[in-house]
Amino acid sequence: MVSMLSRIHPLTRCSYSSAVTSFYDIIIIGGGMVGNAMACSLGLSKHLKSKKILVLDSAEIRAPTKNSPYGYRVTAVAPHSVSLFQKLGIWNDLVDLRVKRVDRLQVLDSCSHSSIRFAQPDPCNEVAYMIENNAIIGFLSNSIKTSCPNVTIRTKVKVLDCRTPSGLDEFATVTLDDGTKLQASLVIGADGARSMVRDMLDFKYTSWGYGQSAVVANLRVQ
Repeated sequence: MVSMLSRIHPLTRCSYSSAVTSFYDIIIIGGGMVGNAMACSLGLSKHLKSKKILVLDSAEIRAPTKNSPYGYRVTAVAPHSVSLFQKLGIWNDLVDLRVKRVDRLQVLDSCSHSSIRFAQPDPCNEVAYMIENNAIIGFLSNSIKTSCPNVTIRTKVKVLDCRTPSGLDEFATVTLDDGTKLQASLVIGADGARSMVRDMLDFKYTSWGYGQSAVVANLRVQ
Protein backbone atom coordinates (compact mmCIF):
# COMPACT_ATOMS: atom_id res chain seq x y z
CA MET A 1 0.00 0.00 0.00
CA VAL A 2 2.80 2.40 0.90
CA SER A 3 4.49 1.66 -2.42
CA MET A 4 1.29 2.53 -4.27
CA LEU A 5 0.71 5.73 -2.28
CA SER A 6 4.30 6.89 -2.78
CA ARG A 7 3.65 7.01 -6.52
CA ILE A 8 0.79 9.49 -6.15
CA HIS A 9 1.07 12.29 -8.70
CA PRO A 10 3.08 15.21 -7.27
CA LEU A 11 1.35 18.52 -6.74
CA THR A 12 3.17 20.14 -9.65
CA ARG A 13 1.38 17.86 -12.10
CA CYS A 14 -2.09 18.87 -10.98
CA SER A 15 -4.21 20.90 -13.38
CA TYR A 16 -6.58 23.14 -11.43
CA SER A 17 -9.99 24.33 -12.51
CA SER A 18 -11.22 27.75 -11.43
CA ALA A 19 -13.69 26.16 -8.99
CA VAL A 20 -11.09 24.09 -7.14
CA THR A 21 -9.47 25.89 -4.21
CA SER A 22 -7.04 23.27 -2.88
CA PHE A 23 -5.29 20.05 -3.88
CA TYR A 24 -4.29 17.25 -1.50
CA ASP A 25 -2.59 14.00 -2.29
CA ILE A 26 -4.91 12.16 0.10
CA ILE A 27 -8.28 13.23 1.55
CA ILE A 28 -9.73 11.17 4.40
CA ILE A 29 -13.44 11.74 4.94
CA GLY A 30 -14.32 10.89 8.54
CA GLY A 31 -12.32 11.76 11.64
CA GLY A 32 -13.33 8.88 13.86
CA MET A 33 -11.10 6.08 15.09
CA VAL A 34 -10.49 4.63 11.63
CA GLY A 35 -9.98 7.94 9.84
CA ASN A 36 -7.63 9.39 12.45
CA ALA A 37 -5.66 6.14 12.78
CA MET A 38 -5.21 6.06 9.02
CA ALA A 39 -4.18 9.73 8.92
CA CYS A 40 -1.70 9.25 11.76
CA SER A 41 -0.21 6.14 10.15
CA LEU A 42 0.18 7.86 6.79
CA GLY A 43 1.52 11.04 8.36
CA LEU A 44 4.20 9.15 10.27
CA SER A 45 5.28 7.11 7.23
CA LYS A 46 8.74 8.10 5.99
CA HIS A 47 7.58 7.27 2.46
CA LEU A 48 4.80 9.88 2.53
CA LYS A 49 6.44 12.84 4.27
CA SER A 50 6.11 14.97 1.13
CA LYS A 51 2.42 14.19 0.60
CA LYS A 52 -0.35 16.57 1.66
CA ILE A 53 -3.06 14.80 3.64
CA LEU A 54 -6.40 16.22 4.77
CA VAL A 55 -8.87 14.83 7.32
CA LEU A 56 -12.47 16.07 7.17
CA ASP A 57 -15.01 15.58 9.96
CA SER A 58 -18.32 17.18 10.90
CA ALA A 59 -17.67 17.02 14.65
CA GLU A 60 -15.18 18.79 16.87
CA ILE A 61 -12.43 16.52 18.17
CA ARG A 62 -11.18 16.82 21.75
CA ALA A 63 -9.22 14.44 23.92
CA PRO A 64 -10.91 13.83 27.29
CA THR A 65 -9.20 14.45 30.61
CA LYS A 66 -9.23 12.40 33.82
CA ASN A 67 -12.04 14.62 35.09
CA SER A 68 -14.18 14.12 31.98
CA PRO A 69 -17.33 12.01 32.35
CA TYR A 70 -17.01 8.46 31.08
CA GLY A 71 -18.03 8.09 27.44
CA TYR A 72 -20.94 5.81 26.56
CA ARG A 73 -19.24 4.41 23.47
CA VAL A 74 -16.32 2.09 24.13
CA THR A 75 -14.30 -0.39 22.10
CA ALA A 76 -12.72 -3.70 23.02
CA VAL A 77 -9.20 -3.18 21.68
CA ALA A 78 -7.31 -6.37 20.80
CA PRO A 79 -3.55 -6.79 21.42
CA HIS A 80 -2.67 -6.12 17.76
CA SER A 81 -4.50 -2.79 17.95
CA VAL A 82 -2.59 -1.99 21.14
CA SER A 83 0.62 -2.52 19.17
CA LEU A 84 -0.65 -0.07 16.56
CA PHE A 85 -1.46 2.54 19.21
CA GLN A 86 2.04 2.11 20.62
CA LYS A 87 3.55 2.74 17.19
CA LEU A 88 1.37 5.82 16.75
CA GLY A 89 2.51 7.17 20.13
CA ILE A 90 -0.85 7.31 21.94
CA TRP A 91 -0.87 4.18 24.11
CA ASN A 92 0.74 5.77 27.15
CA ASP A 93 -1.76 8.65 26.97
CA LEU A 94 -4.64 6.18 26.92
CA VAL A 95 -3.23 4.23 29.86
CA ASP A 96 -2.71 7.42 31.85
CA LEU A 97 -6.34 8.38 31.23
CA ARG A 98 -8.26 5.16 31.99
CA VAL A 99 -7.90 1.81 30.28
CA LYS A 100 -9.49 -1.35 31.66
CA ARG A 101 -7.88 -4.72 31.00
CA VAL A 102 -10.07 -7.72 30.07
CA ASP A 103 -8.65 -11.13 31.03
CA ARG A 104 -11.69 -13.23 30.09
CA LEU A 105 -14.79 -12.49 28.04
CA GLN A 106 -18.07 -14.39 28.02
CA VAL A 107 -21.06 -13.73 25.77
CA LEU A 108 -24.46 -15.07 26.89
CA ASP A 109 -27.69 -15.57 24.96
CA SER A 110 -30.92 -14.74 26.78
CA CYS A 111 -32.94 -17.09 24.55
CA SER A 112 -30.85 -20.23 25.09
CA HIS A 113 -28.09 -21.73 27.19
CA SER A 114 -25.49 -20.98 24.50
CA SER A 115 -22.43 -18.95 25.37
CA ILE A 116 -19.04 -18.02 23.96
CA ARG A 117 -15.93 -17.65 26.08
CA PHE A 118 -12.72 -15.87 25.11
CA ALA A 119 -9.47 -16.29 27.01
CA GLN A 120 -5.75 -16.35 26.27
CA PRO A 121 -3.81 -19.62 26.71
CA ASP A 122 -1.40 -17.74 28.94
CA PRO A 123 -3.37 -16.16 31.82
CA CYS A 124 -0.77 -13.38 31.98
CA ASN A 125 -1.89 -12.15 28.56
CA GLU A 126 -4.98 -10.02 28.14
CA VAL A 127 -7.89 -10.70 25.78
CA ALA A 128 -8.50 -7.01 25.16
CA TYR A 129 -8.63 -3.55 26.72
CA MET A 130 -11.83 -1.53 27.08
CA ILE A 131 -11.20 2.03 25.94
CA GLU A 132 -13.54 4.95 25.36
CA ASN A 133 -13.93 5.87 21.70
CA ASN A 134 -13.57 9.60 22.30
CA ALA A 135 -10.25 8.99 24.07
CA ILE A 136 -8.86 7.05 21.10
CA ILE A 137 -10.06 9.69 18.65
CA GLY A 138 -8.85 12.61 20.75
CA PHE A 139 -5.34 11.28 21.36
CA LEU A 140 -4.96 10.26 17.72
CA SER A 141 -5.90 13.81 16.75
CA ASN A 142 -3.35 15.20 19.21
CA SER A 143 -0.65 12.93 17.79
CA ILE A 144 -1.44 14.09 14.27
CA LYS A 145 -1.20 17.75 15.27
CA THR A 146 2.12 17.33 17.08
CA SER A 147 3.88 14.70 14.95
CA CYS A 148 2.45 14.90 11.42
CA PRO A 149 3.11 18.34 9.88
CA ASN A 150 1.92 17.13 6.47
CA VAL A 151 -1.56 16.27 7.81
CA THR A 152 -4.30 18.90 8.17
CA ILE A 153 -7.46 18.28 10.20
CA ARG A 154 -10.62 20.25 9.40
CA THR A 155 -13.57 19.82 11.75
CA LYS A 156 -17.15 21.12 11.69
CA VAL A 157 -17.32 20.63 7.92
CA LYS A 158 -19.79 18.56 5.94
CA VAL A 159 -19.11 16.80 2.66
CA LEU A 160 -21.87 17.43 0.14
CA ASP A 161 -20.47 15.54 -2.82
CA CYS A 162 -17.63 13.22 -3.76
CA ARG A 163 -16.86 12.36 -7.37
CA THR A 164 -14.35 9.92 -8.79
CA PRO A 165 -12.28 10.87 -11.86
CA SER A 166 -13.35 9.67 -15.29
CA GLY A 167 -9.75 8.97 -16.32
CA LEU A 168 -6.33 8.20 -14.85
CA ASP A 169 -5.08 11.70 -15.68
CA GLU A 170 -7.79 13.36 -13.53
CA PHE A 171 -8.41 13.68 -9.79
CA ALA A 172 -11.25 12.96 -7.39
CA THR A 173 -13.29 16.02 -6.35
CA VAL A 174 -14.79 16.62 -2.91
CA THR A 175 -17.32 19.43 -2.38
CA LEU A 176 -17.93 20.87 1.11
CA ASP A 177 -21.04 22.56 2.47
CA ASP A 178 -19.39 26.00 2.26
CA GLY A 179 -18.91 25.59 -1.49
CA THR A 180 -15.23 24.69 -1.27
CA LYS A 181 -14.08 22.16 -3.87
CA LEU A 182 -11.05 20.00 -3.15
CA GLN A 183 -9.14 17.67 -5.44
CA ALA A 184 -7.12 14.61 -4.46
CA SER A 185 -5.27 11.69 -5.98
CA LEU A 186 -6.79 9.40 -3.36
CA VAL A 187 -10.00 9.72 -1.31
CA ILE A 188 -10.51 7.42 1.68
CA GLY A 189 -14.04 7.01 3.01
CA ALA A 190 -13.89 6.46 6.78
CA ASP A 191 -17.26 7.91 7.71
CA GLY A 192 -18.84 4.94 9.42
CA ALA A 193 -21.43 2.25 8.80
CA ARG A 194 -23.86 4.70 7.17
CA SER A 195 -21.15 6.05 4.89
CA MET A 196 -22.20 9.01 2.77
CA VAL A 197 -19.07 8.51 0.66
CA ARG A 198 -20.16 4.96 -0.14
CA ASP A 199 -23.61 6.18 -1.14
CA MET A 200 -22.26 9.09 -3.21
CA LEU A 201 -19.96 6.75 -5.15
CA ASP A 202 -22.74 4.15 -5.48
CA PHE A 203 -20.72 1.29 -4.02
CA LYS A 204 -22.76 -1.89 -3.71
CA TYR A 205 -23.02 -3.59 -0.33
CA THR A 206 -25.22 -6.02 1.58
CA SER A 207 -26.83 -5.22 4.93
CA TRP A 208 -29.82 -6.20 7.01
CA GLY A 209 -31.52 -5.15 10.22
CA TYR A 210 -31.52 -7.36 13.29
CA GLY A 211 -34.61 -5.77 14.80
CA GLN A 212 -32.84 -5.32 18.11
CA SER A 213 -31.95 -2.43 20.39
CA ALA A 214 -29.63 -2.04 23.34
CA VAL A 215 -29.25 0.06 26.46
CA VAL A 216 -25.77 1.44 27.14
CA ALA A 217 -24.89 2.78 30.58
CA ASN A 218 -22.00 3.41 32.92
CA LEU A 219 -22.15 1.67 36.31
CA ARG A 220 -20.63 2.92 39.52
CA VAL A 221 -19.66 -0.14 41.58
CA GLN A 222 -19.61 0.24 45.37
